[in-house]
Amino acid sequence: MTDMRNNTTAQIKNHGYNMHHVFRNGRTGGGVGIIYKSDINLVKVHTDANPSFESVTAKLKMADGSTTFCCCIYRPPGPLGSFLSDFDDFLTSVFFKFKHFLLCGDVNLHLEKSSVHVTEWEKLLSSYGLDQFVTSPTHKKGHILDPVISSHKIADMKSVHTCPEVLNSFSSCDHFPVFFKLHSPPEKNHSFKTITFRDTKKIDHEILSTDLYNAFSNFPDSDSCMANTIDRLNDMCKAMLDSHAPVYTKKIRDIPTAPWFDGEYKSARAQKRKAEKTWKKSRSEIDHSIYNHHQQHCNELAAMKKKAFFRNTFNKYSNSQKCLYKFVDTFLDKDTTLPLPTTDNLQET
Repeated sequence: MTDMRNNTTAQIKNHGYNMHHVFRNGRTGGGVGIIYKSDINLVKVHTDANPSFESVTAKLKMADGSTTFCCCIYRPPGPLGSFLSDFDDFLTSVFFKFKHFLLCGDVNLHLEKSSVHVTEWEKLLSSYGLDQFVTSPTHKKGHILDPVISSHKIADMKSVHTCPEVLNSFSSCDHFPVFFKLHSPPEKNHSFKTITFRDTKKIDHEILSTDLYNAFSNFPDSDSCMANTIDRLNDMCKAMLDSHAPVYTKKIRDIPTAPWFDGEYKSARAQKRKAEKTWKKSRSEIDHSIYNHHQQHCNELAAMKKKAFFRNTFNKYSNSQKCLYKFVDTFLDKDTTLPLPTTDNLQET
């Protein structure tokens, strides 16, 4: 996008559209933005800035009441750098917060080619249960640079197409527009769960140390038995913790993730990110080897758990063809609506 501080925004609004825009700092160009119809309720979502790509994020509340998390990203051309790891961290930060997910933009990766970077990109999306639907060139030089990434039942894969003819009217552009339709996410009763937590990060260690010293200066009493001493110790520690980090109760939405995305895989990904940060600080061959080991382990674990999930589900429904076909149709994104005759005459029907 070019500089949007001129009257372009006003022209967009005159045509019945609004825009959520994040300006680019320190470089030329207008940044990234989401243009949407005025009758759509858009809620801006804040995400942390990433060093290797730009992003603008929002929740779109449609007229039928559904909500979809939308994101537009842009990675500048040049060496890949830390893009894949930054993009992984970005997906981790938003994937567990939103159920319906849609991401578009320009990643400046030749997605039509078979390369190490493209393979890592595909494995990364697959580990989150996401799909990339663009299969035709999006650039005038024949490359696929602009993906449409969607979680299940959000983007209609059959509707995705490019329109190279548009460049005949806009000679300054080198990317083709990508068109697609959205499935209307089904309206379901939201499930909630109640969690309790302590904000231990805000504890003042100096004050806590002083309070502990004063509390335990005359502990234990010489006349107390062992059982009473233990009970008193537990009560004092609990009271001290409640004073410095009280228990908070919060009601949150229970958002399901990919069925194979369990605690073991989440822990493995955390270890991989920790190893990557260690290697980036030290730049040693040993730390690089450890990071590669964790990365390979995560890829193998994701593939193994995905296969195990489908294998177990097929075995579970092996005695029921109806349930088996229903499960297969769900993951093949088939339309479950019944085709009806295109006529208003009941007698002809």
